[in-house]
Amino acid sequence: MNKNVLVFLCLLTIIAAGCTNEGNTTGTAFIGGDKGLVISFLPGSPPDEAFDAGQRPFDIVVQLNNVGEYDIPAQNVLLKISGLSPNDFGVLPQDLVKRPAEDLTRSQKDPTGETVIQGAITTTDFTNLRYLPTLSGPTTFPIRVDVCYKYGTKAESTLCIKENPLNEREKAVCVVNEAKPIENSGAPVKITQLKEFAKGKDQIGFTFTVQKVGNGQLFRPGTDCNANTDSIVDENKVFVSVDSRLSGLRCSGLQGGADTSGYAVLYGGTEGGGGLSRAITCTQDLPPRVTAFPQLVRITLEYDYKEFVSREIVIKHG
Repeated sequence: MNKNVLVFLCLLTIIAAGCTNEGNTTGTAFIGGDKGLVISFLPGSPPDEAFDAGQRPFDIVVQLNNVGEYDIPAQNVLLKISGLSPNDFGVLPQDLVKRPAEDLTRSQKDPTGETVIQGAITTTDFTNLRYLPTLSGPTTFPIRVDVCYKYGTKAESTLCIKENPLNEREKAVCVVNEAKPIENSGAPVKITQLKEFAKGKDQIGFTFTVQKVGNGQLFRPGTDCNANTDSIVDENKVFVSVDSRLSGLRCSGLQGGADTSGYAVLYGGTEGGGGLSRAITCTQDLPPRVTAFPQLVRITLEYDYKEFVSREIVIKHG
């Protein structure tokens, strides 16, 4: 192959690699991924069919697998069955609402960073369900299990700290005015599109986007996904914390917190779908007589997240 062609192809490869930095959401620090819990029914539970008059009791067993990178205490998970009348299926209303019996520890990399340690898997059982009335013929009932859990995201990027960021003529070990690569832990909400810019001789700024990438619903953390209320006040609300390990950091677009933390309300999506996002802007004062160096910035998100699994069961006349 012609030497000039080889050089040209190498340049294209370098350019393409550089263009992927903006919005990069995975890297070596985390496993990554867009999931928190993976929710499923165990095979045959519930069964495809049962019989009326209480002739064939059945169980519903829900499996929870924490594939993301955030620990979930058992008290922060709530499972609720809908589609079945408690009176007709021989249980009390409270029997259709449960929390798991054990904590769900996160997935994580081992100290070498080469091996993934799988997160916890547990099951929650709803037992001895039986249809008590008598039917004239086969009837289909929907079974839906909503699972609400408190979850979180950790994201990391690197800012450029240097004397007089407005001076772009002077070559330094890092660049201020550019998009920065981002690493996110495995979770259904991400930090995307972090960009740094000069704000003055003694200030830099940066913006980032909080974005829902999963298909579930978002709620303010600690609300059990708006359990027992129809209010929309806590919907699509995420608690955001920003830490640059430098004094003089202030962020706008956050409510009910401090200079570097608070709630962000995400907009722009539809219920149960993706597309929800919110841009946050921060200003960082620079230390006096600073030399140029890259500075790690950590962003933490916390929220309640709601997903569901569903299937049908046919009750036959025995």
